[in-house]
Amino acid sequence: SLGYISQLLLPLLMPILLVTSRATKQSGFVRHHATQAIALVGVGVLYDLLVVLVLLLMRSRLLLMALGAALLVMLPVAITLWYAIHALRGRWIEIPLVTNLLKDLGLL
Repeated sequence: SLGYISQLLLPLLMPILLVTSRATKQSGFVRHHATQAIALVGVGVLYDLLVVLVLLLMRSRLLLMALGAALLVMLPVAITLWYAIHALRGRWIEIPLVTNLLKDLGLL
């Protein structure tokens, strides 16, 4: 049970610490990417819940379900890694939908 809770809380911990730190307030680059990371973790949790719901509804065809589950779980990881690599190279990343929503809410 603690393992599942840590999987939900740990990805949020570092971006929240970055957004609230004093050094981040001076660096717009770090604040921009940390805020997007928090939103992306939230989208990832919603995506995972949707995957679980779909897999529960598909209870037949075990092999197809296992392959689909592996693909659905790895897709958000691959997208997140792609954005992380570009951010580490110093590029300002605009995540479709997420960045626009954060700008509309006044968080970016």
